[in-house]
This record gives sequence, structure tokens and C-alpha cells, in this order.
Amino acid sequence: MMPRTAQQNESRRAATRGKILDAALVLFARDGYADTTVRHIARRAGVATGLLYSHFKGKEGLLRALFDESMSQVRLSFTMAESVPRE
Repeated sequence: MMPRTAQQNESRRAATRGKILDAALVLFARDGYADTTVRHIARRAGVATGLLYSHFKGKEGLLRALFDESMSQVRLSFTMAESVPRE
């Protein structure tokens, strides 16, 4: 078997990060931030707790990443709206 390329490694890392973020969002919404543990998030994402910590600095880091991602989406939607011609 050939070793993975840097691009393949980055793709896998991004996919894992996305699974963790998705799991955190679901659990924070369903159970609340205070009642969600890093272990719960890792289990839902299907990753080891240590792997989660290699992507984020704990639960607060996950919350910050979710906030940053949502703000990026808001900014993108504003940018797209600005490009729509006005009547």
C-alpha cells in the first residue's frame, strides 16, 4: 500500500474536523452546552477523544469554531446579497 499524499492527509483531517463540528452542533443544540461533554462529542463523531483534542482545545474551542464558521457563512451571505442587482 502506498503512503497517503499530503493532500489526502489534509482531506482526511478536514473530514474528521467536520464530523467533530457536526457532532458538537447536534449535541449542543439537543443537550445544551453545559450537559455536553467532550467524550459525548467524540463518541457521536466516531473518533477517539484524543483525536478531538488534536483538532480543538476542548469544548470551548469547539464552540468558538462553530461560532467562527457560522459568522463566515453570514458574511458570505451578505457578500452574495451585495452582488444582486437592485431594481
